[in-house]
Amino acid sequence: MALSDIIDKIKAEAAAEAARIEAAGRVDHDKTLGDKNKEIMDALAVLKKKQAERVAKTEEQAEFRARMLKKNATLKLKQELMDEVFRAVKRKLAVLGDDEFRRLLVKMLKGSPVLPGAEIVAPARRFALVKKAVKEADLDYRVSERRLPAGTDGFIISTQTVEINNTIDNYVDARRGEFEAGAAKIIFK
Repeated sequence: MALSDIIDKIKAEAAAEAARIEAAGRVDHDKTLGDKNKEIMDALAVLKKKQAERVAKTEEQAEFRARMLKKNATLKLKQELMDEVFRAVKRKLAVLGDDEFRRLLVKMLKGSPVLPGAEIVAPARRFALVKKAVKEADLDYRVSERRLPAGTDGFIISTQTVEINNTIDNYVDARRGEFEAGAAKIIFK
């Protein structure tokens, strides 16, 4: 065998080995590329799932906010209606006839704590009615010379240390909680 044949044989063996190594490298490369593609696809699937969860959560939050805004608007409207109802009650009580007003005063007097030695501060325009109501309630109160401000109805029970404000506005406002539930049932059926 000649030297050139040996060199050709070595070159051929080297080329075959290079082709084998290259083929094995290509297989490893393809396998690694396939593994990396799978990892990328898995990561994309996880990202898509997280994104879908975020979208669902954001939609849920938006729906919740919308429901709360609607509920708050409804509650505000109901509160405004209740306020108007109680303003109307005050207006109606302010124009009660004398007999009805006297009966209301008697009820208010009987529902108030008894304060020995107290005096009643009454409105000037209904002074006589308050006197009758105190007598009818069988209370030993003196009707004071002081008067409630003009336009104020009801009375104030006053001692040197205690004052119970039973003006119509205060009386209705103080009992609003008692009446509100019943009024709401009637109004918002």
